Amino acid sequence: MSNAEAEPLRALADRARFKVWSKDILRLSDLDHQNHVNNAVHPQLFTNGRYAFIWGQLRPLVDQSNAFALVKIGIEYLNEMHFPGEVEVGTLVRRIGTSSVT
Repeated sequence: MSNAEAEPLRALADRARFKVWSKDILRLSDLDHQNHVNNAVHPQLFTNGRYAFIWGQLRPLVDQSNAFALVKIGIEYLNEMHFPGEVEVGTLVRRIGTSSVT
């Protein structure tokens, strides 16, 4: 990985940049056959964090008829996750557009 590619990942490792946090507890059923948390679980954790952000932060500020849709998700697996454990999901808003939040 080049320095240019690594820079955004370093920025995402800075907990102070994330203003909204939610917690999840890892479950035994989240494990794969190697006793790691299965990669398919990570998007589920993101979904819980995203809902906490939408309902706790965005929903009170917008019309109830406005819908939110996930357009893109990207995952860079940097480390393994192990059971048992607790996961903190941070939400970072980079930009608010006329019809989107990045």
